[in-house]
Amino acid sequence: MRILYVFQDEYPWDVRVEKITTSLGSAHVVHLLCRNRGALAAEEQLGQLSVHRVGGSGLAAIGGFPAFFSPWWIRAGLSVIRRHRIDLLIVRDLPLCPLALILKKFTGVPVIFDMAEDYPAMIKDTWRYRGPALADYLIRNPRLLRTMENLVLPRVDETWVVSAASRDRVMAKSGQGPRVRVIGNTPTIDILDMKPQPDQGTLAMVYTGFIDATRGLDTVVRALSLARREGLPATLDVVGTGAALEDIEKLVAELGLDEFVTFHGWCTQAQLRSVIAACSIGVVPHRVTAHTSTTLPNKIFDYMALAKPVIVSNARALEDVVTEAGCGLVFQDGDPESLLSCLRQLQARETREGMGASGRRHVQEQLNWSRDEAVLLDAVRGFPASRSEARV
Repeated sequence: MRILYVFQDEYPWDVRVEKITTSLGSAHVVHLLCRNRGALAAEEQLGQLSVHRVGGSGLAAIGGFPAFFSPWWIRAGLSVIRRHRIDLLIVRDLPLCPLALILKKFTGVPVIFDMAEDYPAMIKDTWRYRGPALADYLIRNPRLLRTMENLVLPRVDETWVVSAASRDRVMAKSGQGPRVRVIGNTPTIDILDMKPQPDQGTLAMVYTGFIDATRGLDTVVRALSLARREGLPATLDVVGTGAALEDIEKLVAELGLDEFVTFHGWCTQAQLRSVIAACSIGVVPHRVTAHTSTTLPNKIFDYMALAKPVIVSNARALEDVVTEAGCGLVFQDGDPESLLSCLRQLQARETREGMGASGRRHVQEQLNWSRDEAVLLDAVRGFPASRSEARV
């Protein structure tokens, strides 16, 4: 089968795109249509993946903006489909889903919607915590995006989501039933090759990922301050950057925590795993919103795979994983005292090691990409191949 994956951002790199296209490439011919912000070749072969980019430098950058009605994106999509006789379209996230349906109308190619997150809810969070820019009222408006989602869900041939909570939401809205599959953000099994480091006997927390107001990192910093006052040997390592980084750095300074907090910035995947391995507790402190309640970030599985107990906020998708795996504790979103209570419960090395071992075992047996890959390949087998000659 010949498959075209449509991605609104530049590639490389995105971990979910890489995992999906690599897995598909083991059995099929895979193409990727993505944005070009100006510095990359219009077409490129990355291993088994054929990359086609829209946009470029100068005036060509206008055409690269990922709007579903963009004539540049429509023309590029039709060109790839016809030149390479594409059998199946997979479109990542909501903004370009209508584009995929337009391409389907012209070519008859079926469409899978890879919903990595509840996009309207994510934009609503952005409006709530950062405020909208003037252009956002038109191009990133949560109400308009929700209307778009309501229109596309019944029209796509299948939808992939990242959590059971997201599946339940989509099924309730679309009535798609068995055409909604969970393909999670689980890690590849090779992460288990990295042996967990011995617990150093401290409450060394680690946070990885974007840093914005919805991530709740301020709650972790305030809980750390309470823990230090109480005499607990707590520290925090932060890997990542984002719009709220400066605010978090200021809060750390105001609370006199500079010697207990280390900011690493962005790291390579190998460096990231080394930082996690050296700590003793992984934290996912997301604010509880419609978006975070259905989204599972990669970081929770990285923590679990490296045998770290996790402390998560009470967002449903996060709480479901921790409860099922018995790999950590749940605190009340935005409440430093609640998070401090979790740290107290994790003081005993035996408790941390037991929860960490349970999380690692759960990744080894269930929450790994090998299982999601099997679901992915089974889903694709449900679509016919080699019909392109009859269509175009």
